[in-house]
Amino acid sequence: MLSSASAFAYVATNTESSELRPLVGPIIFPSERIPKKSTEFKNFQNIDTLIEKAKIIMPHLEVTNIKLLQWNDKNAQIKIEGFLKNNRMLTGRINRVHVLLNPISGELIDKKDLSSSHLANKTLSAFYFFHFIPDETLFVRIIYLILSLAFIASLALGFLIITNKKAIKNKDNRNYFNFTGRFSIAIMFGIIPSSALILVLYWGIPTELFQRTIWIKGIFYSFWAFTLLLSVYYDDILDILKSLALFTSIFLFSAVISHIMATSVYIAKLIKADSIHSVLYFDLTLLLLSIVFFLFYKYSHKITFLTKYSRRYHA
Repeated sequence: MLSSASAFAYVATNTESSELRPLVGPIIFPSERIPKKSTEFKNFQNIDTLIEKAKIIMPHLEVTNIKLLQWNDKNAQIKIEGFLKNNRMLTGRINRVHVLLNPISGELIDKKDLSSSHLANKTLSAFYFFHFIPDETLFVRIIYLILSLAFIASLALGFLIITNKKAIKNKDNRNYFNFTGRFSIAIMFGIIPSSALILVLYWGIPTELFQRTIWIKGIFYSFWAFTLLLSVYYDDILDILKSLALFTSIFLFSAVISHIMATSVYIAKLIKADSIHSVLYFDLTLLLLSIVFFLFYKYSHKITFLTKYSRRYHA
């Protein structure tokens, strides 16, 4: 988002810089104000007691982080951060609320709630929330995943229905599948192998490569454009979907291999080490998805539901 606003930064700085982050960063994410050190020490209250006082000041606060500023000093401060249970969307990781207390007396020094949050923080927090659903339970995330998959399936099936109607009306016209339809395929289905390719590039391209991010973006958009070429090249919708599924399967499998080679952590080691089981689950998920897409490529022509939308099998 910030990287695409170079022109605004260039104008705002009178052509001195094209980087927007240094301009908006201090406003959206202000740095910590560290209190002066006094070299004197006084006894502090129990941290659990301070947390309870913070929750009294901010009743719906769910603590996620505690920062100790100049600890073991008379001027020490304790910053208790978290999200609001009644508004997780606007108090996500981008816009955490906090209560700043004096650990000696327990008095309130400062606090940040929604009323004092910058509009940009709220917007970014909502954007982040709808993408990743932080601070929610596993059950809510699964429901969100199911609804998201249902939405994707609705788009895909709606497209297939339109294609089927076009095929019925134009049985003798091999060009019934117009450019708009093919462009829709590239947008809706071409993004799947293109996203899988990013994983391969992320672990496959050396980190010391100059402008590494630019290379990854360029290859991603180039392949996404290539999917439009595929949608124009193939006359049958099922052939297009099978080709995209094959590319996705290859890229996902290659991503697993690239991840293993880049980290030098092999599956046998992942199984033995309890601390990195999440990495193992990630690789296994990619491998499973690779197999699913390959099976779709191999056997999709045998599924009656899909062949009814295919020009080749359409009677």
